[in-house]
Amino acid sequence: LKKADEKIADLSQLVSAYPKSVYSASARFELGKAYFQKDEKEEALKWFQKVVDEYPNCSFVNRSLSQIGLIFYNKKEDENALRVFDKLIRRDRKSEEAEAVLPIVRKIFVAKNDIPGLEKYFHEIAATLPETALDSASYSIAKNSWLEGDCKQAIINYENYRTRFPDGQFIQEALFYKAECDYKSGNTDLALKGYTSLIEKNKNKFTEQSLVNASSINYKQLNYTAALEQYIKLQELAENPSNILIAGAGQMRCNYFLKNFDAAILASDKLITTEKIPIEMLNEAHLTIARSAMELKKYELAFSEFQTLHNLAKGELKAEAEYSIAYLYYLRNDFKESKTTIFDLVKNGSAYPVWMTKALLL
Repeated sequence: LKKADEKIADLSQLVSAYPKSVYSASARFELGKAYFQKDEKEEALKWFQKVVDEYPNCSFVNRSLSQIGLIFYNKKEDENALRVFDKLIRRDRKSEEAEAVLPIVRKIFVAKNDIPGLEKYFHEIAATLPETALDSASYSIAKNSWLEGDCKQAIINYENYRTRFPDGQFIQEALFYKAECDYKSGNTDLALKGYTSLIEKNKNKFTEQSLVNASSINYKQLNYTAALEQYIKLQELAENPSNILIAGAGQMRCNYFLKNFDAAILASDKLITTEKIPIEMLNEAHLTIARSAMELKKYELAFSEFQTLHNLAKGELKAEAEYSIAYLYYLRNDFKESKTTIFDLVKNGSAYPVWMTKALLL
């Protein structure tokens, strides 16, 4: 900074003593640079502007315009920056300075969410705008909306990107994050459509989560056949242990509701052997086997599973298991054990009137 101060002092003296010198334009430009170095942007602007206004035909004008535009851009005065950059570009389109500011011009249009304006401007100045750059710029607009938490605008911008670049380099990201925003906004059917599009593509970094989300939506909408297909595919592709559990539990539930009881038993057996299975899911698996076995009249299997559940579970599941054990004793004509089990349930199960009533009726 001391050197900058000394430079400013020397140059100021030169400009004052020799205002008509052939070096005046150069001195003013260097003064602008020195103030810029000291982070005194307003003073820098003043001296760069003097070069542009007082020496419009000198070799320092392009560099001065570039510096003025950069100062405005760094101050987040994008419109002023664009106005100055445009003057530079139209003044000397092929100059090194004009070429250097084109990426910044592109960023300004992106910040305004104005891809059509960007295309029009680059066409007017006969500048090349590669399709990949346009693709990237269009995606950046949508991504910025997402990062700002503005799902409403992100949905619009991602859809614009998908329409303009159906095979774009960021199409997977666009489909996934639009689906996430749709889901968050309550547009469940549109979210499902987006997740399904990703699932149908070759395996990608969004396939696993898209399967998790799509299967969950289909399950909640009672589309058990579609959900089952997605849970099976998730089981095949999942790398996250929690998603492996989700896939197994989903297959178990869907098969049960579809009355595929043998398949429900197989899925439950497989789930039970999964590492780190939560106790609630373990109980559900035993319950599913027991209920499925009852439907198939495999009473010995049902009895074994209800006994296991009775030992593991608490609350209403335990009450259901106890009633079912009593019922299975009844089917065996073992009325003594059935009655003993019923009285135990009645004594301990007053909080669960449905199972107590069923037991008393039995």
